[in-house]
Amino acid sequence: MSNAGFDYDDSDWPVVRIGSPKTVADDATFERHIQRLTAYLERRKPLVFVIELHDATSLSVEQRDRIRRHEAERRDLIARYQRGMAIVVRSSFQRAMIKAVFWLIESPSPTQAFATIEAAMSWARALLGQQPPSVVRSQSAHH
Repeated sequence: MSNAGFDYDDSDWPVVRIGSPKTVADDATFERHIQRLTAYLERRKPLVFVIELHDATSLSVEQRDRIRRHEAERRDLIARYQRGMAIVVRSSFQRAMIKAVFWLIESPSPTQAFATIEAAMSWARALLGQQPPSVVRSQSAHH
């Protein structure tokens, strides 16, 4: 994860992994992040975002409001193409807060908080109807 910006890894498409900055993102950086999420949605292909939050990640009131506006503005795209969003965070308190926030804004796609990247990736693949590569390899070896 970078110090000032978000990191994106779509090498496991249609799962898009996003690492949050190690510091508080300024509003311009956060707006670029929202634009990047929108660009992925505008591909009009099913996907799941897996966002890894750094312990120091914090959002301003304005940034939290921007997430809410993004959800409202892109509701149709999100509902149609975003199969889910997994948020990885170590703190059980933060996981509970994430659950509450996404319940309150009534996100159009499933959003789940996880303690580990492995659990988040497994959930993401299940939402996409995919099996982990190790399972696929072991099954094809028996045929």
